[in-house]
Parts: sequence; C-alpha cells; structure tokens
Amino acid sequence: MSTRIDGVETGPLSPFGLALSARAPGQDLRVLPALRLRALAEENGLLVLRGFAPLPRDAFVAYAAAMGEIYPWDTGAVLELVAHAEPKNYRFATGSVPLHWDGAFRDRAPSFQFFQCLRAPHPGTGGETQFCDTTRVVARASPRERARWDDVAITYEAERAAPRGGAVTARLISPHPRTGRPTLRLALPPDEGTSPDNPAELRVEGMSPVEGARLVAGLRERLHLPAHSYLHAWRDGDFLIADNHALLHGRSPFSACSPRHLQRLHLW
Repeated sequence: MSTRIDGVETGPLSPFGLALSARAPGQDLRVLPALRLRALAEENGLLVLRGFAPLPRDAFVAYAAAMGEIYPWDTGAVLELVAHAEPKNYRFATGSVPLHWDGAFRDRAPSFQFFQCLRAPHPGTGGETQFCDTTRVVARASPRERARWDDVAITYEAERAAPRGGAVTARLISPHPRTGRPTLRLALPPDEGTSPDNPAELRVEGMSPVEGARLVAGLRERLHLPAHSYLHAWRDGDFLIADNHALLHGRSPFSACSPRHLQRLHLW
C-alpha cells in the first residue's frame, strides 16, 4: 500500500511506524479519510500525526467512530490520562508504566489505541510513551528461542484489573488476529516501588519462580532493544494510533510538576 495521503507530508519513523505531518499548522485532522488512516495503521503498526488542531472530546470520538467500532469501557469511550494527586492506579501516577497490552482481562482485546495529546510534558521531564514491535522480536529470535517461547503460557493475577479482578492465562506467542503473524503477549511487572497499585502479578506456567523470572528478564531486555522499540516524546496536539496486537506499550516516569494530559480510546 502506498503511504501517500493528500494534504499531509509522510515519512518513516525509526525503527518502525509512519509519521504524518500537517502541511499547514493547525490543519483539521478530519479532512483526512478516517478509514485511510486505519489502513495505514494496520500496515505500519504505528502512526504519529503532528501539527493538526486538537479535537474537542465529542469530535474526537466521532472521528474515531468513523474508523470502526469503539471499544467500550466502564469509564466511557475516552480515558483521560492525567496524573492524580492521590492515584489509585498506576495509569494516573507519575511513575513508569511497564510494557503491556490493553484488554488482557477482557474477553477480547481491542485492535487499536487512538491517543490525542492535549498537554505534553515539558521537554526533558519524561513522560514518553514506548512502543515495542513484538513481531520484530519474534522474527529475530533463534529457532531454539522460538521453540522455547512456543511452549510458554503466563498467568496474570490482579485484585483490580481494568476494572475487573481475577486471573487470565495467555500464551506468550499469539498469532495476530488480522495478519496471522506471531506476536508476543507479555505484560511486564512494574519496577519495584514505581506503582501505587500493581496492575498484575505474573506466573510462568510449568517453571519455578527462578526460571520464570530469568525468562521474563531476558524478554524484557529483548523488548527494549533499539531495533525493536520506538520512544515517542509527546508534543501538544499530537495524535497517535497504535496496533494493540502487534505492539506492547509503556510509559517513562515524569516529573510531578510537569503537565501530561492524553486522551485515549480503543477501537475494535
């Protein structure tokens, strides 16, 4: 598929993804065909759209709905990602958020995240969002590693999990529901002392705690390699669409005195 789209400048991100920039500052994003953007997100895994005018909340929802069905949450279509003074969940704190996929505790995970940045952190204060292309990680694994990963299942347990508690077991290697390409389904544990509310504890089935921790540590190192990982430094007005099946995502810690306000919704 051609990456050309009328009204914007396009260019590759490194090491994966596609950047779309408005030709005129403050251009209305809605002049771009919504289904065309979804097709580009499907092809590239990650789209960063910069230089467009912010959309009011209702207009943001309506534009996203033109791409496909909006994935429902108990909190509504849009989640306001902003730090709380007394956060009860790691998403609303200022610490790091480990790599994970959204919807692990739901019957079906969403296909895409769609973000709008209303206020970006001050430069140099953190708050970047990391994306890891797990299809690259799997493709570059040795035959021995891949054979080992194929046999792994991981159970995640949480008392309160987005928003349901309970436990879920996921195969480490999972086919992408659209492309069939093998992906990694892994939600890394948070760093010690970084989360006011641990999202989940994990257990590698069939392995001792020591063996399981060793496996996860090796995967963590692989996921953070520059060849597999893109770190997005937000600017006011950024829009971003990410494939929730192919990519894992997380957040760098940021200064409590720095603003950071994203709006996020999910699409099937």
